[in-house]
Amino acid sequence: MVENAPQPKFNGIVLAKDVDASGTVGVPVELTSHFFNNDEQVVAFLSFDDVTGSHTLRWEWIAPDGGIYLVSNDYSIVVNQGKYLPKVTAWHRISINYEPAADTLGEWKVVVYVDDELVDVKPFTMTEYADP
Repeated sequence: MVENAPQPKFNGIVLAKDVDASGTVGVPVELTSHFFNNDEQVVAFLSFDDVTGSHTLRWEWIAPDGGIYLVSNDYSIVVNQGKYLPKVTAWHRISINYEPAADTLGEWKVVVYVDDELVDVKPFTMTEYADP
C-alpha cells in the first residue's frame, strides 16, 4: 500500500455506443441504456480512481432469458509497488448488428467483477429498430 494514497473508488458502469480512446483515458461516446438491434455495439465503460496493487477485471453479458451470452477473459490491472494511478478506465463491448445479439431483444445486463467479487450490474434494453 502506498503511504498517503487516497482510498480506491469504483465509479460504476456507464453504457455507450462507442468509446473515444484518443486521449490518455477512454471516454464514453453517446451514453444510453437503450440500444436498437441495428446498432453496431454496446460498450460498457467503467472507471476507478486511486488504484493501487494488482487486480483482475471480468465482464459478463447476460441475455434477457438470464443465460450468459458472453464472458470476457480476466483482464489484469497492475500498478507498480509503491505507486498508485489516479484514474483507470476500462471497457468491454458486444457487437449487435449482424450478430446473434440482434435477435435477442429485451432487458439485458452487464455484470462486472473485480478480483472475482461482484462490483456492479447495469441493465440495458435492446429493441427492434423501426424506420421513422
